[in-house]
Amino acid sequence: MEIIMKHKGLIFQFLRFAIVGTTSIIVGYGAYAGTLNVLRFMHLLPDSDYFLAQVMMFVISVGWSFIWNNKLVFRKQEGEKRNLWLACVKTYASYALTSLLLSEILLNLWVNVLGVNAYLAPILSILITGPLNFLIQKFWAFRCYSVKRAEAQL
Repeated sequence: MEIIMKHKGLIFQFLRFAIVGTTSIIVGYGAYAGTLNVLRFMHLLPDSDYFLAQVMMFVISVGWSFIWNNKLVFRKQEGEKRNLWLACVKTYASYALTSLLLSEILLNLWVNVLGVNAYLAPILSILITGPLNFLIQKFWAFRCYSVKRAEAQL
């Protein structure tokens, strides 16, 4: 119980991250399924349609996640500054390494090696990439700097 009380702020931050992540998953999965359905209806890229659908899921869900993580999860404190454009670039870069690259590898494993349904495969990947992304977003992408500390260094 003492550990929970000591890390209460971090726990609630992770819960907010999980809520934003859940909504991001829903929005991203909608983009994935929609893209996959359109590609399959049009008979485009029949052997790799799920890879393009994964890219669409990435672009849309990371954008959604960035907006809401900035507003609700990794908020600036008084006296802190954040370069929003740099945070956005870092967010896409970090998710590119974990969610896109790692998810593509896992997607190939799930679908082509283990025979998992292409509609279910991205959900399995999220169970691995989600916690990893929280750590990267918290300690790198949304890291703020103290205005007082920055002014003192000048």
